[in-house]
Amino acid sequence: MKKSTLSPELKKKIDNKRHWRTIRHTKAHEEARLQRRREKRYRGQRSLWAFEVKAPSNISLYHPRDHERTVRFLEELRRSFSRYRRIRLCFQDTKQITAAGGLLFIAEIDRLCTHYPAVKVDCTRPPRRLNGKFKNESYLIESVLNQIGFFKLIGKPERSVPSYPNVSCWHLSQGRVAEGSIAGSLINQVDGKLPPIAKQRLYRGAIEAISNCVDHAYPTMRPDGLNISDDRWWMFVGISAGKLIVIVCDLGVGIPSTVPKNYSKASVRAVLEFLNISKPTDSGLIHASTYLSKTRTKMKHRGKGGKDIRELLDHYAGAALVIYSNKGCFKDGNKMTRSGTKHAVALKDEQKKSIKGTVIEWTIPVGELSL
Repeated sequence: MKKSTLSPELKKKIDNKRHWRTIRHTKAHEEARLQRRREKRYRGQRSLWAFEVKAPSNISLYHPRDHERTVRFLEELRRSFSRYRRIRLCFQDTKQITAAGGLLFIAEIDRLCTHYPAVKVDCTRPPRRLNGKFKNESYLIESVLNQIGFFKLIGKPERSVPSYPNVSCWHLSQGRVAEGSIAGSLINQVDGKLPPIAKQRLYRGAIEAISNCVDHAYPTMRPDGLNISDDRWWMFVGISAGKLIVIVCDLGVGIPSTVPKNYSKASVRAVLEFLNISKPTDSGLIHASTYLSKTRTKMKHRGKGGKDIRELLDHYAGAALVIYSNKGCFKDGNKMTRSGTKHAVALKDEQKKSIKGTVIEWTIPVGELSL
């Protein structure tokens, strides 16, 4: 057998190379390799789909910047359903889905999937994230999408991911008529131990909002260019961070469009003057609608209008009301200043883009419901 003719220096270099080759497949290297494979596979799959709609980092209405990005995302979603036969929703960058934004999003998806059944919808699932000091794995966004029924709507199987208390607390319902039994059963699901008077007040506010959707929100087609006839409403109820939250959404023409048609000019002008609102913006008309009492249905048991919607503010010190409609936003609550006077009603500036519908949200501390 021939002896090796390698020099000691070359032999040492080869041994070092073999050594590093055996240990280089660490966890970090393996993760990077798998990520490259996933990206390569994703690029190949993406080419099979006609259009991709990328979700924003925060699907939310609460902050002006998030509000605009969410509305732009929903506009792009509507355009893609009307133009393409295959689309893909990408949630790679999504880090938060709030209650109001999530309800508006699922209402849009429900409406589009119902009226474009031939469109094939796929999605890129939200990636797991490492949160907190100890970098714990989190599947929060995918858990939210499971809870609101997103994967069922697009016909994609749900994966088994951890359940989170601030996600599993939400209960969703939708309908076409103002059925009190739906609102009542939904409120009972949240907490069966609520006092009867609290349930009654919550029921009245919720059923009034649902009735407004049924009676006022759909006098004509929604001005989004799709020519879809869908007069449904959607509702969330849940307890989060010690507060009961009730949210009702419709995809109609919006409160600012219905107020001038349903009420006389004199009535609207009188309410705006009473509220010291000089310009009838979307926010101002939303505020005025909470004081106008005449209903389009002329029914005797109705006609309270904003009275039932605002009633919770009169009975619970920590209650708050927020209404988004088209480009406007109206906020009211019982927060007190240091001098002991109530904060003025907050009317947000007009948004650049319209949500093309209405979202009404009540928030009440759970501890006050037993008083």
